[in-house]
Amino acid sequence: MQLVNNINISFAEDVSDLDLNKLMKFITSEFHDYFSENLPVIDTQLHACVKVDQPEVTNMPEIYNSFAKFRDILEQHKGEEQHIMFPFIKNILNKKGINGVKLEILDKVIKNIENEHKRIKSNLDQLDDLTKGFEIKANSSATLKGVYHQLGKLKHVYLVYSFIEVNYLYPKLNELKNII
Repeated sequence: MQLVNNINISFAEDVSDLDLNKLMKFITSEFHDYFSENLPVIDTQLHACVKVDQPEVTNMPEIYNSFAKFRDILEQHKGEEQHIMFPFIKNILNKKGINGVKLEILDKVIKNIENEHKRIKSNLDQLDDLTKGFEIKANSSATLKGVYHQLGKLKHVYLVYSFIEVNYLYPKLNELKNII
């Protein structure tokens, strides 16, 4: 198993062989779909924990607020990729070329997405700090146990997603700039 920052990236060789269209499809089907399915579930669980488990986890409102910020930025990022960036890139690939205006737009889109990843990671770090070191007791609610498990998995999935975009998607986008 190949690890980078404690993230299993043994799949990386397979991802690196994907062309840009297939990589965007992979990102959408594997990560965007995961986030679409799981962010609402985690939100519901955390909201319930704020009401029920606050005596056990006194900072539960802060955890929920931090998650909400993380969720909102991630949802915005995912939407921009799916509805703006990826269709724009597919348009460039289909026309087999890029003019000066499109290159300028592509640069802005890439910078925007990179900045969003920084904001998402910052919010994830804040959420991680708020939940770090908490030990779930045997008599803790099932919802609290489940939400801590889901938050750990969400962090892992996001880090893998970010790793793929930074190490595979962005280099392929920079290669795209050379298409004339």
